[in-house]
This record gives sequence, structure tokens and C-alpha cells, in this order.
Amino acid sequence: MPCIRIVADVCSVIDERLVWNVSIEHDAGSLRQVKLRDPFSAAQERECKWYLERFTRSPFAVERATIAEGSLREYGRSLFVQLRLAEFRQLWSVDSSEFDIEVVQCPQSTNDESGSPSIHRLHWELLEEGTLWSLDSVRISIRRHLAQKGDDKSAGTSGGKSPRESSHSQGATFNALLVVARDLTLDGAAYEDVDASCALRALLSIRDALADSTSSPTLSIEVVRPGTLPALKEHLNRYPDGHFDIVHFDTHGIVRKYRGIYNAYLMFADAASATDLCPIRADTVGSMLSAKGIHLAVLNSCNSARSDHGLPANIASILINHGVTNVLAMSYEFMVSTVPLFLNAFYRCFFLQGLPFSRAAAFSRYVLKRQSIPSASFGLTVDLQDWFVPTVYTNGLDARFSYGIAGKPMSKALDDMSSADIELGTYDNISLTGRDLDKLRFERELVENRAVYIHGPAEIGKSAILGDLTREWRETDFAEVIHVDFAQVPHITLDVIIEKMDSQLSFRSTRGAPSERSPALLFQMLRLKKTILVFDSLDIPYSYMIQEWRKEKNLEDYHRDYVGVHKFILSLAELALNRPEPMFILVLIGRKDRPWIQEQLPGLDVSAFELSALSLPAAISLGERVLTAHGVQPETLRRSDSLVHIMQMLQKLPGALKLVLPKASKHASLESFRQALLHGDVTLTATDVKAEPLPSNRFLRVLDTLDDLQLQYPLAPF
Repeated sequence: MPCIRIVADVCSVIDERLVWNVSIEHDAGSLRQVKLRDPFSAAQERECKWYLERFTRSPFAVERATIAEGSLREYGRSLFVQLRLAEFRQLWSVDSSEFDIEVVQCPQSTNDESGSPSIHRLHWELLEEGTLWSLDSVRISIRRHLAQKGDDKSAGTSGGKSPRESSHSQGATFNALLVVARDLTLDGAAYEDVDASCALRALLSIRDALADSTSSPTLSIEVVRPGTLPALKEHLNRYPDGHFDIVHFDTHGIVRKYRGIYNAYLMFADAASATDLCPIRADTVGSMLSAKGIHLAVLNSCNSARSDHGLPANIASILINHGVTNVLAMSYEFMVSTVPLFLNAFYRCFFLQGLPFSRAAAFSRYVLKRQSIPSASFGLTVDLQDWFVPTVYTNGLDARFSYGIAGKPMSKALDDMSSADIELGTYDNISLTGRDLDKLRFERELVENRAVYIHGPAEIGKSAILGDLTREWRETDFAEVIHVDFAQVPHITLDVIIEKMDSQLSFRSTRGAPSERSPALLFQMLRLKKTILVFDSLDIPYSYMIQEWRKEKNLEDYHRDYVGVHKFILSLAELALNRPEPMFILVLIGRKDRPWIQEQLPGLDVSAFELSALSLPAAISLGERVLTAHGVQPETLRRSDSLVHIMQMLQKLPGALKLVLPKASKHASLESFRQALLHGDVTLTATDVKAEPLPSNRFLRVLDTLDDLQLQYPLAPF
């Protein structure tokens, strides 16, 4: 593929604008020198930052934003004209409408101590706008090259040729490691933040797609739990150097000034606090990755490629200087709604389409231009032009995932990927709306305490969260997971429980016969591999309410079963709290509060995790999704205050919202639906509610009336 190289050397200031001496060359070998002037003044750069990072939070200064958008269009045109890039159009035939532009920062031109201006502070990705080149089908790929000492200063690459493509993961498995950290002291619905599960979902969708092909390697995904620096170090040290091919940091990035110098930090979870974040110098992270032979890094961290304070404040450049060959990072804060689409497009291009690292990022930027996701605060929509924020830095190598995949041109990759393909990794479970931070909090509690009781009222989403976490634990090889739901066990006896556990032990070569099953043998099996045991609906075996299955037992039999199950759960809790290796974790799920579990398991320090109702913003978000899925028009939702009142009436319980809100489609307005709820005129049939021996929905009252043999559940009074 043709390549233009733009190599920067000395930077100066002329008329209050930064100016670089730049050499321009192409594959044919011609070389020319130009002086490149920063298209933006300091004031225009501030406006750009406001537009990208503040406008969507208060999307009312439309005229100001329109001016900023126009400035960005002129910015790309200014670069194009100053570099006289139109002259390169004649070098390629119609068949060669794709080419690379490599921007090279020579090591002699940057003083790391003073943080002097780098050529990478310019918004080079704006040159990917096809209209600049007067070619409708042109595809340009920008990569930023940090030349190392010893590189050819004039070319910045080896021999003036295109950067070599390096093939990673020479074995049968490509190993990815994910680090996730969020400020858990805050309510995620009260401020905009990227869903803490979106990166994992994108990677898992790629892994599943690769698994469908017999010729493709396996993509192994592991997650650092919790997302602290010591946990990352411990995780890396479990494996030999070079084991992990790529690390994805789903964290925040910040820049701080210390003694006159700006430095870059990644915000890890704080090892000393279950909720706070801890700033870690990018140099520390870079040294750790270098020591373990990791060559690829992806950061959807805001400001992780920030370059307005010199390269010392640029996380991506620091990782490159420590030996990472390719880094994808963000030059500004990135719109929350855009991240899932971008990450999925990038990973699909890199893993499934065989595009080199930098071209996969360029393709994904093109996807953002073509499939923008309007989003803003206050229920408004803004088509923000932030597609150029993701950037790629290299050390001259461009990695490619090449197992039996012939690298495709970007245009061919676009033809092969439908919108459904690109959006596949953006899928999220509607039941988990607003719960991503709760998942992180619970995992932290789990790892640190080993025996945890998660509790909350019916329909609050306990089983939904544990179901999703169970899937993630299994798919990221975190632990063997055994799940027993007492609500699904018709006769709760110790033998039945052991049988259900035994049937889920995947690391046991053969299932034990009834005569071979015993608590002692099962305990031995649990010590063979890291295991998480989940007991759901714990209220049932400890309840004295009359259940259908107990009608078949006399009091003596029931007492014997109760004592046997109780002693077994006590023994499992003691095993978890003794912190054995391999790790064994016990998760108990119930509706009753902390004093209840302390009464049932006296003397054992089982941690209690209370799951609260959704915040109002999260409940409204979930409610809007449910309503629009059942035919309610979005503009109707924005004009009505009734939705807020309905959320409060349903106590912001996810299960209640999913169960009740579909009935709104039969009403003329949300206000009439609210009035029907208020007066108990909304009913649910047995087809709406899964039948149980005793209804578990606290917000429903069962009537004795029958209508066509279906139970009616009125919703009132609240």
C-alpha cells in the first residue's frame, strides 16, 4: 500500500503559532522540506476541547458548536494545503485509492524533561476526510510513529520503506488481558461514564466469532480482578514473559502538573480502598508491560493520547518508549455512547478482517463518521464530530493478526462487514441497565472476602447480575462456577444439592454414582480448582412457610433435611473463609437483610452486599428502552413527566419495570397509564408472570379471582 511519510524535526514559534520543519516523502523516494504551521491558535484549540468534551453535557450553545465544527473542517484542509498533498494524487491509479500517512516524530526534536511541543499535538486524523482528496472512495490511514534513537532521521523508518508488519501470537492462542477500574464512590447514572462491561463484551464477541472458524486460533481473554496495580502485577507474574499479546486498559487517564512538568497517569482501582481510584504513573505501567514482553495496548481511557503538554503527558507515547510496539489511545475525552461501537469495529477489523493495527483503527474511525450515535444530556441529541479522537502510535511496526487471514483492503473489509456485524459487540443485556458499577463493586467484595451474601427485595436484579457474572467468570477462565437455585429444586435435601453440584463439576472426568457422592468427597473436589459456588434463593431452604414440596413430608423428615442442608452450607462458608488455595468462593443470594444471614450462620463473618434499587436516571433509561421496544414513540417519552412518577411507583425495580411497562402500549398516553397504575386498573395475567408455588413479586397482590383460568395480578396500591 502506498505510504506518505511526514517527518518532523525542529519546532519554533512564529507569530504566536507553533511551526515545525517537516520533511515529506513517498514510496517513490522524492523528498521535500516545508514549514508546517499549527492550524489552530491557542484560543481555537480551547474551543476544540470545549466542543469535544463539554458541549454534549450542556448542548445548548449550538451556534458556538457549529463554529467549532467548521474550524475542524478547515483544520484538515489547512494541513492538506500546507503539505501540498494534492500533488500525491497522481501517484496512484484508481485501484490504489488506499494509502497510509505516517507522521514521524524524531527523537532529537523532543525534550522529555521540558515537554516541548511535539508534532503529534496536531490532529492528523482529520486528513482521513476523503473530500480533501477529491476521491469518493479514498481510504486514508494515519499512524503516528515515535522514532527511537538510532532510527534514520530523514525517513524515520527502516530504509524509507513502509513499516514492517509484525505478526503476534505465534502459538495456537492469542492472549488478551483486560484491566477495568472505575470510581465506585460515585453513582454511575449520575455522571457519564463508559459502561464497565463494554470492552469485555466486544472481546467476547470476537472470541465467539473466531471459535466458529476451524482454521482460526483461539482468543483467550482474562480479566484482572480487581483492577488494581498489585493485582495486575500478580496476574502478569502467573505466566512466563511474552504470554499476553495485548492488554486493554478500560480505565480513566489524567494529566497532572508536578514541579512544573506535566505527567500522565492511569487511574487504577485503589488497593487500599474498595471504592476509590489510585493514579499510577504511565512510566510504571510501561515498565511493567515491557518487562513481560507485551507489544500491543488498547486504552479507551480519556486523554490517554493527550499531547498538548508534550510527550511526557502522553500515555501512548510513554508506552511506546518502553517497548510497546502499537498503542491505540484517545487524544481527548471520548463520547460515552461512541466507545462500544468503536471498540467493536476495531477488534473486528483487527482479528476477523486481518487489517494491520493502524488500519483497523482508521477503519473504525471511518465507521464512526458513517454511523455516528447522536447522544447528549437532558434527553437531547448531538451529532458530535469526534471520530478523530482515537489515535494509533507505533514504534515503526504495524502489528497484524495473520493466522490464515489475508490482510484485506479497508474497502473490502467494509464490504464484508454489515452494520449488524459492527454492532454485535455493542449488545448489552437490558436486565443489566445501570448495573455495571454494581458488578464491579460485587466482584471486589467477592475477591476480598470469599464468602458473600448478596441481598435485596424481589425483582431488584440479584439473579440477573449473578447470571451475567457467572457467564463472564466462565468465559474469562476466572473460576469454575457451580450454580444451584433452590427455587428450581422441587425437593431440597442434602443428597439433591450434592447431586446438582456434582453434575456441574466440569473438571471431574466422570460423574459420581449416588453411592460415591458425599460432602467429604465433594469438598476434596472443590479443592482441585478455583471454584465459585452460588446458592440462589437462599430464603427457601431456611423458610418455615408452607411450600408444596413440604406437604409430602412429615415434620421429622423436614427437620432432618433442614439440619443437613444447614450444616452443609455452614461447612462451605467455613471453607471459603479459611481462604484455601486454589481459591474457593461462596456466594449466597436471598431477599432478607444482613441480620438474617448472621442469625442463620452464627459465628461466621460472611460479608453482606446489599443491592439497591436503580438510581432514577438508570431507571428512566431502562424504562425508555422497555417502552420503545413495545411501540411507545421516543418523542412521547421526552415530552412527558409521567415517566418519572411511574418509575417511583414501581420502586425503580428492574424486574417490575420489565414486567409492567409493556402494558403502557395499550394506553393513550403515559399519563393515562400512570393513572391506571395509581388506581389499580393494570392487571397482569399468568402469561405475564412466570408461575411459582408462591408468587414472589412484592409489588403484586394475588387475588382469589380467576378469569379464564388465569390468575390476575392487580398493581395497587403503592
